[in-house]
Amino acid sequence: MTIDPKKLTPLGDKVVLKMDDAKTQTKGGIHLAYTNAERSPEATVVRLGTGWPEGDYPWQVQQDDRVLLEKFGGQDLGEGYVIVKESDILAFLPTEDSIVPVNRRIVVRMLPPDEKKGLLWLPEGSKQTQEFGVVVGVSDDCEIIDNGDYVFVSRTQGTHYRVGGDDFILLLEDKVQAKFKKDSASL
Repeated sequence: MTIDPKKLTPLGDKVVLKMDDAKTQTKGGIHLAYTNAERSPEATVVRLGTGWPEGDYPWQVQQDDRVLLEKFGGQDLGEGYVIVKESDILAFLPTEDSIVPVNRRIVVRMLPPDEKKGLLWLPEGSKQTQEFGVVVGVSDDCEIIDNGDYVFVSRTQGTHYRVGGDDFILLLEDKVQAKFKKDSASL
């Protein structure tokens, strides 16, 4: 029996997504076999679940929204479809070059070396795992972090992506290790 993922009705806070096609070519131009291709983290919302009990929590996504998902998130339904909890969706993709975070997530633009001058000093060993950045996007439900805050984050957290030569990390607000205003960070 074959199940059409587009006709499933997910339960509760679950959402069916159609994942974008896998990348079959590396940045260096090497073509990958389909089994080695990296799944795109971008998807389109196809179906919403039955909803939250008693309207405790409103849906943040709608059908046909473009969203960003963890690379390996969700239960595979075949034919490029996955089912996930709405809270596993990281952000909206309203345009090709802007990301709007949801579910207590923030977008951090990692600072290039010339913008780090005057900030806190990091020992050489921690530079491989820790990084400074500036917050350029926050979801509506963030309580601690604001746009423009300078933050100290672990490179192992969140989803990393690149737009126009800048590196970004999309991560949960509570994964920030420290926040500060640039004026208070100089030594």
